[in-house]
Amino acid sequence: MDIGDDMFYPLGVKTDFSILKSLIKIEDYILYAKNNGLNVIGILDDNLNSSHIFYEMCKKNNIKPVIGLDIIIEDKEVYLYPVNYHGLTNLFKFSSLEEKSFKTLKNYSEDIICVINYESLEIYENMKKIFSKVFLSFKTDEERVDELSISEDVIYINETLSLTEEASKYINYLDMINKNITLGEFSLKDYRESILEIKEYDTSRLTDLIDIEFPNATSYIPVYVENSQEYLKNLAIKGLNRRLSNDVPLKYKERLLYELDIINKMGFSNYFLIVFDYVRYAKKNGILIGPGRGSAVSSLVSYSLGITEIDPLKYNLLFERFLNPERITMPDIDIDFEYERVDEVFNYVKEKYGSEYVARIITYGTFQAREAIRTVGKINNVKENLIQSLLQFIDSKKPLKGNLNKNVLEVINRNSLLKKVYKEACVIEGLKKNESMHAAGVVISSVKLTDVIPIIKKSDITLTGYTMNELESLGLLKMDFLALKNLTIIKNTIKKIDDNFNLMAIPLNDEKVYNLFKEAHTLGIFQFESFGMKSFLKKFKPDKFEDLVLALAVYRPGPMENIDVLCDRKNKHFKYSTFDESLKSILDETYGIIVYQEQIMEILRTMGNYSYAHADIVRRAISKKKVEVMESERKIFIEESIKNGYSKECAEEVFKFIEKFASFGFNKSHSVAYALLAYEMAYLKVNYKCEFYASLLNTNIGGEEKTKEYITEAKGNDIKIIKPSINKSGYLYECENNAILLPFRSIKGISSQVTDGIIKERENGEFKSFNDFLARCYKKIVNQNIVEILIKAGVFDDLGINRKTLITNLNSSITYAELIRDLDSSLVSEPVMNEVDEFDDGELMNMELSLYGFYVTNHPASKYVNSFKQANIKENFDKVVDTVVLVEKIKKIKTKNGDDMAFLEASDETGTSEFTIFKEAFPGLKDVSVGSLVKVRGRVEKRMDKYQIVVSNISKI
Repeated sequence: MDIGDDMFYPLGVKTDFSILKSLIKIEDYILYAKNNGLNVIGILDDNLNSSHIFYEMCKKNNIKPVIGLDIIIEDKEVYLYPVNYHGLTNLFKFSSLEEKSFKTLKNYSEDIICVINYESLEIYENMKKIFSKVFLSFKTDEERVDELSISEDVIYINETLSLTEEASKYINYLDMINKNITLGEFSLKDYRESILEIKEYDTSRLTDLIDIEFPNATSYIPVYVENSQEYLKNLAIKGLNRRLSNDVPLKYKERLLYELDIINKMGFSNYFLIVFDYVRYAKKNGILIGPGRGSAVSSLVSYSLGITEIDPLKYNLLFERFLNPERITMPDIDIDFEYERVDEVFNYVKEKYGSEYVARIITYGTFQAREAIRTVGKINNVKENLIQSLLQFIDSKKPLKGNLNKNVLEVINRNSLLKKVYKEACVIEGLKKNESMHAAGVVISSVKLTDVIPIIKKSDITLTGYTMNELESLGLLKMDFLALKNLTIIKNTIKKIDDNFNLMAIPLNDEKVYNLFKEAHTLGIFQFESFGMKSFLKKFKPDKFEDLVLALAVYRPGPMENIDVLCDRKNKHFKYSTFDESLKSILDETYGIIVYQEQIMEILRTMGNYSYAHADIVRRAISKKKVEVMESERKIFIEESIKNGYSKECAEEVFKFIEKFASFGFNKSHSVAYALLAYEMAYLKVNYKCEFYASLLNTNIGGEEKTKEYITEAKGNDIKIIKPSINKSGYLYECENNAILLPFRSIKGISSQVTDGIIKERENGEFKSFNDFLARCYKKIVNQNIVEILIKAGVFDDLGINRKTLITNLNSSITYAELIRDLDSSLVSEPVMNEVDEFDDGELMNMELSLYGFYVTNHPASKYVNSFKQANIKENFDKVVDTVVLVEKIKKIKTKNGDDMAFLEASDETGTSEFTIFKEAFPGLKDVSVGSLVKVRGRVEKRMDKYQIVVSNISKI
C-alpha cells in the first residue's frame, strides 16, 4: 500500500523496556519510522516506563506517539491505549496496583481504548461495559473474519520484537538469557512473525482517536510550610549566629541575605527546608552525615542550616556555582549518610510526606561491550579461554563496533565461532537487561506520584518508572541519599573513643596527619587509597589542608598531566607567572595552574567585570568547547579587560590560559568537603590507631584481601591481633588496650547464624569448658565440622586445653554432649580429656592461615631474629639490610638482553615488601617457591616513589 495514505501504523511494537523480550531500542524505532515515512507509531510494552522518553523522541522528530500497555488481568491479556494524558495517568494508577482485576479496572477506564486479542474474545462483552471504546485485534485474515462477525471495530496488531528478519533470529537469545540456559538446552522458536513490517491494514481507526500531550514541566516541590521564605530566613539567621557565636561579620550578613534573595526568587525555599528537615532528623537520631558534597558546599545558607559543615567564605567558594540566577535549573543538594542507616532517613521522609508521594528511582542495567561478548559466548557454549582471547583486545569504554581494531579483526577472522560471537554480541549490546534501584536517588512530590509518572512496587520498595533525568525534566524533586561506608568507619571509631568526641573541633594543622599523607600511609583513607594517588602524595608532599583539597582536584584525568609541574612548583619553588598582580591570589593556591572551576569565574570577574552568574555560564560554554560562544566571549573579555586597565596582550594570554584548562576544571566546593572527610579519617587513624583499625575491619568483614591488608598494617603499627575467644568474641572486631580481638566471623566457614547462636547461648553464662560448650551448642548451633573449625582457629585456647587434645578427644566429647541432651546431667559423667602434645608451630600457623587468610598468633618469619622489619623499610632507605621473609608471590622474566630476573612479594609479621632480583642473585631462587622462607640481603632503594629491596643474595631456609 502507499504509506502516504497514512492508513497503517504499527501498534504492537515492544521495546527493550519490556526487559529481555524485545531487540528494539526506541532510538532505532524512531529512525525506522523516519526512514519509512511513518508519521504515527505506537508502542505496546508490558509497562509504562518507556512512555515519556518515547513521547519526547516522537515529538522531537514530528511523529505522533501512540502509547499502549500490554497487561495480564485475571489471566487474560488486554491492550490498553490512553487517548489523552488523563487516560495515561489512569493507566499509571491502575498499573501501580498490586492486585489488578476487571472490577478495579473499571475505576480507571476513562479515556482509555481497550483492545482484545483473538485469544481473549470471551471477555469482549464484559469489556464493553467497562470501556467506551473496544477494538478486537487480529494477526491473520482468518482471525479477522471471525472477529468481524462480532464487531466492526477490528484492527491489526501483531507483537513486534525486532526491526529486521536478520535480528529476529536473536530473540531466542533473550529467552535464553532470561532463563539462564544455553543453546543445547533450548528449543529455538521462529520469531519471523514478530518483525516490524508495513501491512495492508488500516490502523488509523484507532490512532485517529488518540492525541496525547504531556503537560509543560512544572514544579512539584512539596510545600514544607506556607510562609516558607520567612521561615527559611529566620532559620538561616539563627543558624549563622549559632555557627559564629553571635559575632557575625558584615560580609557574612550580606552574603546570607544575597543567597536568600536568589533562593526565594527562584522558588527554592521549600527545597532547602525539606533538605534541612531530613538532615536535622538524621543528626537528632545520631546518624552521621558528611561535611558536604558537590556545589551545595558553596552555600552559606546550607552551612547556616547545618546541611553542610564547610564555611564557604573561609575557602572562597562561590554560591553561583551552585545556584545561578541566570541559569534556571533545580538545585542539587546531595547528602552522604552512614552506610547502614541511610534507610532510616528514607523511611522518615516517606512517613512525613506519604508513601504515595515518595519513591526510589529506577535505573537500568544494559549489556556493555565485554558483557555482551561473555553472554553470547556462554549461550554458544564457547570456552572461557577462547572468549578471553577476544576480550583482551576489547576496550570497555568503546562500543563493539568502535572496537574493530587490528587485533580484534585478526582474532575473529582466525576463528569462525568468535566471529559469530562478535556479530551476535553487537545485536544485544546496549539493550536493557534488568531494572534496578538507583544507589542514591529519591523523588519527593507535592502530588501523588501516579498523577504524573508510572511506578513499580516490588515487595516493600516503590520505584519510579522513569529515570532520574526524566523526573527532573518533568519538574519532580530528586534527592540523592548516598550511603558512605567511610562515615560508618568514622562513627564507629568515635564510639570506641568517646561518644562525646567532637569531630568538628579537631585541629586542621596536626603535623602527624600531614606526615601520614606525605608518606602515603593512606590505607583506609577516603579518596586517598589508590596506588596512583599514593605515588602522587609522595611527590606532592601536602603540608596544609589546602594541599589536600588541591590533591583531590588535580588527581583526575586531564589535570593529572600537570602533576610534575605542580610538584616542582610546590616543593622546588619553581617560578610561575600569574599574568598580573591582581590574579596572584587566585592562582597562587594552585601554584599557577587553573584547577578549580571557581578560579575561571574569579578571573572573568576580576579582569572582565563579569558577574559570577554570567561567569559561570561562560565557564560552562568554554569547558564544552562551544566555538561560537568562545569567540564571542573572547572579544567581550578582551574589550572589558582593556577598559579595566589591562593590556590587550595580557587579556589575550589569560583567555588562552582559561581555554587550556577550562575543560579540566573541578568543583572546588566538592573537593573541600571531601578533603575534610579524608582529613578527619586520617586524624583518627594517627591519633586513635586501634579504634580506627577495628572500625575499618568491621566494614570489611568477609573481604579477605582487604582484611589481610588492614591486619598487616595494624601489626606494623604495633597493634596486637588476638584470635577469637569463645567467651569474649562477638560479631565485630573489638579494640582494647592497643589490641584488636577478632570476631567469630573472621573465621572462614563460620556463618552469622553460628555467631548469633553462640552469643545468644553465652547470655546464659560463660562456657566453663569445652564439654560445657558442646553440651549447650552441639546440634542446636554447631555440627562436628564447625566445632573442628573453631578448635583449629584457636577459639577454645583460653579454656586451657591445647587444640590437638581437643581434636583427639572430639568424638568422646560429642558422645557426652548427645547423652547429656537426652538424660539428666547427674547421670552422665563428663569425659576426662586424654591430653596429647600440641601441634607444632608450623602446623598451627598453617591452620590459622587457612582459616583467617593471614597469620594471627605467629608468622613463619617470627622465630628468626630480624634486625630489619618490613614495616620500617622507608627508614632504612639506601641501607643494606638482612631479613627473613615468607615468599607470597614470584614473577620471573627475561630482560631484553636475555638475562634472568625476578620480582618477589614477601612478608614478615609487620608487613609485605617488594624484592627485585637481577641476574647476579637469580641462582639463589633455584628451590624457592611461594610459601618458602628465605634469607635475603639487599639494599633498600626507591623507584617510582615506591620502596623496594634490590637483592644481592637470597637463599631458601
